[in-house]
Amino acid sequence: MVKPLTLAAIAILSAVAVGLALSLRPHEPLIGPGGFEVPEGFTKESESAVEDYVIVTYSGKENLEKAIYLFSRALEQKNWAPVGVASILGYWGNGFERENLVALVSGSITGNRVCISVIVGPKPTQEVPEENIPTQENEQSPEIRSMSFVMFLENQIVERVDVYARNLNTPDIELRIDALNRDGERISYILSWRTQSGWTRFENENWRTFENVGMSFGEFWTYYSTLMNYAWFFSKVYPGQRVSYTIREVTITFDNIRVNPELPDALFHPV
Repeated sequence: MVKPLTLAAIAILSAVAVGLALSLRPHEPLIGPGGFEVPEGFTKESESAVEDYVIVTYSGKENLEKAIYLFSRALEQKNWAPVGVASILGYWGNGFERENLVALVSGSITGNRVCISVIVGPKPTQEVPEENIPTQENEQSPEIRSMSFVMFLENQIVERVDVYARNLNTPDIELRIDALNRDGERISYILSWRTQSGWTRFENENWRTFENVGMSFGEFWTYYSTLMNYAWFFSKVYPGQRVSYTIREVTITFDNIRVNPELPDALFHPV
């Protein structure tokens, strides 16, 4: 016969084992709209429906750039195809498509936390002719077609960066970046989303492709499209102001943010 003390010990050990097994069970992942797994460290803050779109907002303590990358990567892992910078319902960010659906990853900053909104809905149907659109007293912000802004970097070799973007909300997005270093040397970049290609040159030299100089189009595009997220956010929250923000331990001041400026074709032609 087993002694009572031994029975008690067995019961305790069994309880501990069950508790340990439960604690070691993987947590069910949080699933976002469109079927992607929400990155670890983010919690769901709100969910709403506007027209035919679902908007879910998450918050976490990552920096904005990394958070947008993590959510964008999570969508790509569920076969969402990136289409570049886009805008839905006034939100602006990284756009995606899958079958007859579109998705958008948009970021903002609230206090010491980053908020990521994921919007999913049907692809827009053919637009109604402009003359048939009723006028509204409280119109939404105009569609973003182009953007330009200047960044000043503290204590960096590159001190100033001018960024230009056009054909936003289309597959033909193009970027032009002009960077000026502390020695007064200027290096420029042109990126085309449609062709997934980029060019670079020092001032007064010939353009060279990213492939020729060993640069990654994807990494460069992700970095600067994220900076455009910052610029667009600051233009709405602090219109007309210079705004300083620390990104990856580098303090960047955003200035002269313009939405829908007229940009000459020559800016985007590597000739």
